[in-house]
Amino acid sequence: MPTSIHDAVVKISHAISGSTASVNLTGATVTSFIPGGGREVLFVSSLAKTDGSKAIRGGIPLAFPQFGRPDQTMPQHGFLRVNRWTVGAQNDGEEASSCEFTLDTSDAPKARGGDWSVGGKYACAITLTVSVGGDTLTTVLSVTNRSD
Repeated sequence: MPTSIHDAVVKISHAISGSTASVNLTGATVTSFIPGGGREVLFVSSLAKTDGSKAIRGGIPLAFPQFGRPDQTMPQHGFLRVNRWTVGAQNDGEEASSCEFTLDTSDAPKARGGDWSVGGKYACAITLTVSVGGDTLTTVLSVTNRSD
């Protein structure tokens, strides 16, 4: 398996290149990327809360469905950063290793507001795929509309 989980942090490792990435399940925030034979290239604040009480300060955060806080019923940058994600499919290939992280709005009750509130107008399924290989980190965010 290309991944391991410890304290709600998923570590994705590519055996061939030695590159690694770490993803915190709270917010599916990428908090570390070390290219094979290299050193850490992402910044995470020493003040960051990684226990789920707040969005993680640093790394690669996800902002959805808003940037900033135009809807005051939701936290800054939306609700993806404060909900716990689920580990999905994993792949260990020659070129890269990857892991999918999924969140469905029906499983994300925390901090949704306005039209995104539980039973509200909008519903979707979100998948984040994180891949590492060689000196490359790739993230792909997919949103599938489940609204009427």
